[in-house]
Amino acid sequence: LATRAIKKIFSKDKFVDEIVDETTKDKIFQLNDKGKSALKDAGVDPDDIANQDVIKQFAFNLSKGIKSDIAATEARATGFGFKLSTSQAIGDEEGIAALYEAAKGTGVDKDTQKIARDFLKQQNIDIELGAKSLLDKFNKGELEKETLDQAGATIKNSIIARFQKLSDKVGTAYNVVDKDAIFNASNSNIKVLPSSIEKAIVDGTAVIDKELTPATVRGIQFVKNFVNKYAPQPVVAVNKSTLKDFETLRKNISGLVDAAKNPTDKKNVIAIKQEYDKFYNDAVDNALFGSGDNPQAIEAIKEARSLYRERQVLFGQNIIRKNGITINDNAGKVIQKILHDPDVTPDKTISYIFGQSQLGRNQDSLKIVKRLKNIFGVEGKELGEQAIKNPDFQSLRTAAFERLIRDSVINGSFSPQRFVNIFNTMNVKYKDLLNELFTTKELGLIEEFTKTVKKTFVPRDLANFSNTASALSRAASAVGRGVAGIV
Repeated sequence: LATRAIKKIFSKDKFVDEIVDETTKDKIFQLNDKGKSALKDAGVDPDDIANQDVIKQFAFNLSKGIKSDIAATEARATGFGFKLSTSQAIGDEEGIAALYEAAKGTGVDKDTQKIARDFLKQQNIDIELGAKSLLDKFNKGELEKETLDQAGATIKNSIIARFQKLSDKVGTAYNVVDKDAIFNASNSNIKVLPSSIEKAIVDGTAVIDKELTPATVRGIQFVKNFVNKYAPQPVVAVNKSTLKDFETLRKNISGLVDAAKNPTDKKNVIAIKQEYDKFYNDAVDNALFGSGDNPQAIEAIKEARSLYRERQVLFGQNIIRKNGITINDNAGKVIQKILHDPDVTPDKTISYIFGQSQLGRNQDSLKIVKRLKNIFGVEGKELGEQAIKNPDFQSLRTAAFERLIRDSVINGSFSPQRFVNIFNTMNVKYKDLLNELFTTKELGLIEEFTKTVKKTFVPRDLANFSNTASALSRAASAVGRGVAGIV
């Protein structure tokens, strides 16, 4: 009888065709036009179904006379690695309630209770495994699957390695610069440098005090001494400054950032450094350096400064000050923390990116992920293709999804309800973050998974039977019909 049923299901005038794969020579089943039509009626794109188990389960369900939408639901569950009870598949709330009550032992013998309990226990295990295997269905090329810690280590190490590689380029560029390049002070805005620094500090903290902000006071004095030495005078001949002097002053100011006494002092010194950098960059961009010994000096300087700015944009804190408003660069702060704090572990790296409590709860996650994509060289919107050829980006995607799995664990056990709730919340509140990491098709797959998993939940109005006498009565009646049949 079973053999005849199988032959009937897979006959060419039914829902699937048996074909031979030209490459592997294996026999495979493929939905025919009738099967595809039935799948479309269920709201599922036939092109999304390639899993042989899903195809066979769908065709088998249709052959039993099950409606196409229910048949597709059961088939999807099979493709995701878990089984649905009949009541779950058709949305029979009382049947689902009966199943859970039977697992508690309500109105059933021990053997029936064991059947129900074992089914639900295995279903929960399979749902967790199905969730973890979702990532295997995403575009990732031939990359090995990573754990959350492994992905965190890859991300951390890549940030450090890419920073060091760019830093080496910056150092090499400066080594070829003619250190005797003469600064044409008369054509620069060097005289207004002190006042621009003072304004930046006033806009930021308005605190300049030798006791409260000693590093600030020292930084201002550094700049004043430099300006007094190199600004053009009305009578005395212009002093000739070399590029080395500019770099020395910049290093001195940078050193004061770490030496700052408190956050206010540090904020001021950063403001001094940024204003000085603007002046320095203007001098370079406007070709205010030159040398008779090396006509190419200015080009070498531009190359070195360009590389330096690139490093700053990617890895530095790029605070914006405009019209008295300061916009902090928390993404840059996180990158700096990962780069320079030896206590940052792979796990902490992931927490800094995606938040401590739950995936997406960190309001800066979107900015951090965008910055990391720039650091990793992710280009264009074809995220699936980028993931295949960019292991660092794939690790970032893996970390996000594995973090979703970990956040779904309660008291050491995976909670399908929590997984569904977290993803649905992210899909509404943090959709932009998901779109930076996953393709529309990949997100659709996760969404389909969560919808299928949701069918296993106890309906809310029947969740507490002690508060609903009629519901309890109906559930008990359903149990009486035989839980084994429901399963």
